[in-house]
Amino acid sequence: MHYIRHKTLSLFVSFLHELIGKNGHKFSSSGYFESEAEVPVKNFQMKNLLVIVGEIGLKT
Repeated sequence: MHYIRHKTLSLFVSFLHELIGKNGHKFSSSGYFESEAEVPVKNFQMKNLLVIVGEIGLKT
């Protein structure tokens, strides 16, 4: 399992950006997990009653 936090650079982040984009969030995909991607992640965590940390872990 890969853990993605702020400033992470990886192919997993690019895939995450693609998924977030399909849900209507628009931003540039730099390959880094930055604050603009953190907001939709926190929203997902809140809607799914997960701990809201804004990072991608096992449950997110």
